[in-house]
Amino acid sequence: MLGSDVRRFLDDRQALLCAAVAAASAAVLYLWSGDVGLNLADEGFLWYGVERTLAGELPLRDFQSYDPGRYFWCAAWSFVFGHGIMAVRAAAAVFQGAGIFLGLLAARRVVRSRVLLCLLAPALALWMFPYFKFFEPSLALAAVYVGVVLIERPSLRRHFSAGLFVGFAACFGRNHAFYNAAAFLILIFVLAKKNSDADVFRKFGAWVLGGVLGFSPLLVLLLFAPGFAASYFDFVLHVLRQGTNLERPYPWPWSFPYRNLFVHEQIAVAVAFWLPLVLYPIGLIIVLRSAAEDLRRRALFVASIVIGSIYIHHVSTRSDAQHLAQCIPPLFLAWLALPTVHAVLRRRVAAAVLWVIFVGMTAFATPALNPMLIFHRPGGARWEFVPFAAGGDTLRIEKTTADYLNRLRSVLERHVGAEQSMLIVPHVTTLYPLFDKVSPTWGNYLLWPAEPAAEERMIHDLEEKGVKWVLLIDLLMEPKRELLFRNSHPRVMKYVQEHFTLVQDPELPRAHTLWGRKAAETRGRSNGLVEKEGFGARCAGEQDRCYKEVRPPTSNL
Repeated sequence: MLGSDVRRFLDDRQALLCAAVAAASAAVLYLWSGDVGLNLADEGFLWYGVERTLAGELPLRDFQSYDPGRYFWCAAWSFVFGHGIMAVRAAAAVFQGAGIFLGLLAARRVVRSRVLLCLLAPALALWMFPYFKFFEPSLALAAVYVGVVLIERPSLRRHFSAGLFVGFAACFGRNHAFYNAAAFLILIFVLAKKNSDADVFRKFGAWVLGGVLGFSPLLVLLLFAPGFAASYFDFVLHVLRQGTNLERPYPWPWSFPYRNLFVHEQIAVAVAFWLPLVLYPIGLIIVLRSAAEDLRRRALFVASIVIGSIYIHHVSTRSDAQHLAQCIPPLFLAWLALPTVHAVLRRRVAAAVLWVIFVGMTAFATPALNPMLIFHRPGGARWEFVPFAAGGDTLRIEKTTADYLNRLRSVLERHVGAEQSMLIVPHVTTLYPLFDKVSPTWGNYLLWPAEPAAEERMIHDLEEKGVKWVLLIDLLMEPKRELLFRNSHPRVMKYVQEHFTLVQDPELPRAHTLWGRKAAETRGRSNGLVEKEGFGARCAGEQDRCYKEVRPPTSNL
């Protein structure tokens, strides 16, 4: 794949067209809507991590993070785009363009028209959101392309290349390691079975060797970076115990939280959620019943079905629009490849119907779901967007969120100052880079109930680093009171109450409390700061109302 195919790309006008329209789609979307919105939790998990990586720290070892690949990617592109949130989004957009490009290279097996290829590129781009999760759908599209070329010619070399991709994807996420390893194992088994391949063990060995080589950047860190291996495997065990997302059930068509969507948008959203549950089971049956010669002719359909049916797990736990968008691109390629399955679907009318459904679903669903498009949604605008300074960049964010952040900035400037250390808990991670602060503890996104040992490490860090301020934003992420910080981290909360004084400031939003460390000689007294009995309890008692006041707009689901 990486040798002769690359040479053919350079001489292939259609491949160059795919590269051009993929780059243009990602660039236009970034220039058009790249400055819209600000996620106060998850986006900060990427932005903060990139800033710490550029400061010389190592993801997972020195701070809580995703797998290191995406931080290294964004940090490397900082030499082109500079620092700040817009630079992080630009680096993610480059990755998006690469993913769309590989998706188009796979799709051109069935999409012969250059016009339709040019239409497919922006459609895929619109389904890829939010910015800080561009890596997920891009890797899914790349996996489909790698699967297609493997099916078309299952040589020893292409098995090695497939393993190389699986290892590379694992650097960006352990979920990608699992999804792609499982999907390609299925493909390798099906190809060997259908082709009666006696050389399957050598090819499997080449695939494993490629995987080790693709994973080598992390392997080097695991072997030679002090402390990284322990942090990496500790976090793997943590994910296995508690998962990565809060659960949200898969929605039935009649139970979608449509929030005043137009009727055509409601239909498009319902189809987007339920098409995978129909197409993937049928598609897997078709794959298993296909003859060896049919597999090559149906390479795009087979790769998209197998890879997509594994990736759909991503939306099975937390079934919302953002998680669906992160794993749905293979479904669209499988949908467009349906004409390779049956002669009836190869008729022009049938193929046109498939395209009309795909384009209609994209045109009607993405403006309602994609947070980058909400600002431009015709006839459905419900928020007022205003300029907001985020570091050295200017974003357009919802006015209520901008007012909230400006109030909070004013409070922190009045009490904390620029140089003093501060802990922000539990999971509004974006405030760290936004207010130019560094988390004094390893954990910066404290969503799950902590084990006693983890709480003791946090307390040790607060003591050792002499942290002077704690900003507690105890908002309900879900209707689960055990996730409130005072319940999920009771020892740390007790430590804060004993060693810090509660500051009363009328500008503090509800459910927000600011704590200043007591001087050693005046512990147990107010230390000049005003403490009002019951203030924290009053804030904690209005969680639902407080959450609505500060929640930024993301999507209608």
